[in-house]
Amino acid sequence: MENPGPEWYAKAAFYNEDACRSGAAARLRGGVFLELGLAKDARLLDVGCGAGEFLALAAGAGYSRCSGIDFSPAQVRLARENSGLEDISVASLEEFLPGRDGSFDLVSAFEVLEHQPAPADFVKRLKGLLAPGGLLMLSVPNAARPLLFGGREAWDYPPHHLTRWDAGRLDRFLAGLGLEKVVLKDSELPAEHVYNQLFGVKLDAAVKGAIAAVKRLLFGGKAAASMDEIVASGAAGAAGVLRFRLARRLPAAALKLFFRALLLPVYLPLWLSYSAAGHRGTSLVAVYRVK
Repeated sequence: MENPGPEWYAKAAFYNEDACRSGAAARLRGGVFLELGLAKDARLLDVGCGAGEFLALAAGAGYSRCSGIDFSPAQVRLARENSGLEDISVASLEEFLPGRDGSFDLVSAFEVLEHQPAPADFVKRLKGLLAPGGLLMLSVPNAARPLLFGGREAWDYPPHHLTRWDAGRLDRFLAGLGLEKVVLKDSELPAEHVYNQLFGVKLDAAVKGAIAAVKRLLFGGKAAASMDEIVASGAAGAAGVLRFRLARRLPAAALKLFFRALLLPVYLPLWLSYSAAGHRGTSLVAVYRVK
């Protein structure tokens, strides 16, 4: 099956929300990248950069030679704002390739491989962008993640995902293309994944909506911010009941604790059983070197 193309992704709410670039997978990617210890003058390219979370992390860690491409103008605007970088372009990989062979020390593509109708051709193109000894960094949803009653999520079928990858399959695929493994690991198994497996995305969205409403009531225009960001910020929005930092700290902490405690009896037994059975996390991160 063919990739549905940029216009389809631009209209799909799941990708507009950039849901796949947050949480456990993003934490794992960031940690793996920083542990690589690349020289600060390394040339980095993020393919399918989205809103620029990875580029912002790299720039914040002192990497100034960072580039990104994405086919969405809206995402490119966000990426520039979030990272403070200018070298982020609206382009497909095919448009970006000419004249750039061997131009980068690390090329990343997060949650992109599973959307490719010809994954080997895609990786070969990325490989061609790398200098000798350069690193290819990928992340994909982990096909070995626990699935309640064996049912996969709607986004794990075409036209969303055209391929599925577990650690063994990904390793064999990349090794077969002449790449040498540096890192291959899975993310943690987040409670949200187990919760969604039990109750479905609709109920999860309803709970998040309730949390947002409480945050709007107590903290003003801060519904989209995390509780940690709310506590760390200065004054709340003018509409908020609790306007000052000291007044907000205790309610914010209590709200976090309340929702964690509310969900704990539901997801903890299942999470423990998944972990005891050796089930893996929801995302895989791979770093492979050009031989």
